[in-house]
Amino acid sequence: MHFWWGVLLSAVVFSGAHAFSTETCLQCHQTMQGFSPFHQPPQIGCSSCHLGNPNETDKLRAHDGMVRVPGNVSVMEKTCGTSACHPTLAQHLNRNIMTTARGIVAVNRWVFGEATTPDGPGHMSRLDTVGADLHLRQLCATCHLAFPKIRPAPVTERSRGGGCVACHISYSAEAKKELQAYQAGGDLPKIHPRLTVRVEDRHCFGCHSRSGRISTNYQGWHETLLKELPKQSLPRYRKLEDGRIFEKKPADIHFEKGLQCIDCHTWQETMGNGETVVHEEDQQVIQCEDCHRVQSPALATQKDFTIIDWKLLTLRDISLRELQPLVTHKQRQVLINAGKLQGSDSLILIQKNTGKRYPLKSPPESCTRNIGGHEHLSCQSCHTAWAPRCIACHVGFKPDVPGKDHLTGKQTAGRWVEYRALFEAAFPTLGMIENGNEYRIEPFVPGMILTIDAHQEKTEQPVVNFDRFLRLYAPVSPHTIQARGVDCQTCHANPVALGYGEGTLTLVRKEPDGWQWHFEPAYSPHPADGLPIDAWIPFLSDQPGMATRTNARSLPLGIQQRMLRVGACLTCHPYQPKNRAFYDHFSQSLQRIKDVCRNPQF
Repeated sequence: MHFWWGVLLSAVVFSGAHAFSTETCLQCHQTMQGFSPFHQPPQIGCSSCHLGNPNETDKLRAHDGMVRVPGNVSVMEKTCGTSACHPTLAQHLNRNIMTTARGIVAVNRWVFGEATTPDGPGHMSRLDTVGADLHLRQLCATCHLAFPKIRPAPVTERSRGGGCVACHISYSAEAKKELQAYQAGGDLPKIHPRLTVRVEDRHCFGCHSRSGRISTNYQGWHETLLKELPKQSLPRYRKLEDGRIFEKKPADIHFEKGLQCIDCHTWQETMGNGETVVHEEDQQVIQCEDCHRVQSPALATQKDFTIIDWKLLTLRDISLRELQPLVTHKQRQVLINAGKLQGSDSLILIQKNTGKRYPLKSPPESCTRNIGGHEHLSCQSCHTAWAPRCIACHVGFKPDVPGKDHLTGKQTAGRWVEYRALFEAAFPTLGMIENGNEYRIEPFVPGMILTIDAHQEKTEQPVVNFDRFLRLYAPVSPHTIQARGVDCQTCHANPVALGYGEGTLTLVRKEPDGWQWHFEPAYSPHPADGLPIDAWIPFLSDQPGMATRTNARSLPLGIQQRMLRVGACLTCHPYQPKNRAFYDHFSQSLQRIKDVCRNPQF
């Protein structure tokens, strides 16, 4: 299979770079070190990134127009994204969901009643200054790539924005020390941070430890409402740099094995593929099945590779003489670090930053049998250990209390305040993503079970008197995958999984109706609609639960009943090899059950 190596050699691996420059910048900064091989000042100069006037000898005139953070989206097309450097990536990044946060803006406006759809337009850096947009400006506006970094700084848990450098800047210990000394009034730094494709999980953490808490979930940490660390807290609790306290939970199996975010996610998922999308799932293409193959692997052909794929193969020193990469089911994006070993049937994944190799295992037979509707289940429906659940929140606007606009850093008249009630870590609720006549069952969590009071006076938190109430669940990718799937009871007799909320499901015999399921909720009803405060839908109801997506909904009554009918049988006949045939042909088995069986009536 040397064909692939010939294709690689014939590809244009590197785009053009700036010509050799004798910039005057180097008269003062010639001792600067730490650059990657592809960003050396003698080859590309300093002004290609930092602008300024490279032919001036006077310090002030030379620094006039200089850009301290070249990766910011506002200057990206003049710096990182010029035709000589990374023009395609800059164009993609401008439409990227992590730059626009379009879905967050659209859903927020819809929730506030200011838009007719959660799929509308929006851009986090182009918000209005009233209503739903002011709510985002005061509470959510910094977690997107278009948020500008004002000054150079290492990546921390509190890092936000910065465009290209949000992910691609890496400070060595020496570079950090020199920067700190310079900021304290010392000499010019002699070590520059490195620009690199070796993106680490810490780059993702600043933004993704909020909202869906993907970064913290992945590492096995669940947010609490604690204000202080309990005594003797380690290793059970952890306090982040922003003061939030997290409790230890099971980590994702991929994290435990040593995989980082970029080992699964492609460059097109993180930087975009040039298309304008609304929600994160529109940009996300990677699925469990792409690596854990049920059928024959889908291998990349020459036409699947983009010029950026070729570059990354070289930068990561991955040889197509050895590996024939896989492509994703969706959009056929190339997984440059996962594929079939040449001359073998073995599939492996190569960790991008370390080169460590992992065999890719096929799902067990229990995952592929497709019985009783299980063919509609996503892998995460069974293999998620837990998901964060935030319920019973209240959002109120205090017109007489000053707030802060995080986009401008200025004070505002009036302040949006959020009151959080409960944080839970539990198995997610199951819901449906519909696509025409097809559907897929995915994990959901309470997206927005909240009240909105747009005219709250300076009083205590309101309980009943509010302007708007919503009970919305959201599809979620929990990033808490466990190797072993959950047992049958976790779905078939679990009120949370079914959408009823926390509580107790019991089978009760009532004459003359026979066996019936009874649900006792754990939480009190919400004054707005009478449902338990954490529920998505009423118990055994065909009333569809609303979601933050137009193509998503709760499980229909027929599926709820089928799940609970199986759950009733599981109380006496656990799913074991001897009972396997009973459940594999469940409809036929029901015709043979005896009068003593707990066959619920609906």
